[in-house]
Amino acid sequence: MERTVAKAELNLQRKLDWISKHDTRTAFTASIIIAMLGVLVNASANVKLWNLCLYGLFGASIALLLTGLILIYLSQFPKTSSVNSSLIFFGTIASIKADEFKKRFIEATDEEYLDDLLSQVHKNAEILNKKFYYLKATLILVLIAVIPWLLAIYFSKVYFK
Repeated sequence: MERTVAKAELNLQRKLDWISKHDTRTAFTASIIIAMLGVLVNASANVKLWNLCLYGLFGASIALLLTGLILIYLSQFPKTSSVNSSLIFFGTIASIKADEFKKRFIEATDEEYLDDLLSQVHKNAEILNKKFYYLKATLILVLIAVIPWLLAIYFSKVYFK
């Protein structure tokens, strides 16, 4: 039983480590998007003659980049519900009084602890899967946005003269 619990705890720790790695990548991606939006806003302020093509390029760039930021927000929005009355998950622990938590934790059998642990591993895997889905979608949007973004900047003649 101890070996199984140790494996489950290690598995949960791996999921938590990957969540941290995801969050680092997301912060970097969000910074790129914000910088791209800043350059685009600066370029748009200097356009003298707007035409349908420029509206389309700027609009497509802004729409794609803002959608990327929304997806990043969705990936970062905290998931604080638990599938059970977990004695591992912070949300459940915080919702009960400290004495109640201590009592329930001490009284939990090894099997109950392992079941709780495995539930948390699975729930964290689901959360991680969704986080990376949003990150992948964001990266695809940024890649697509580069084309109209570069064209919008080029045609604004701010940076390319």
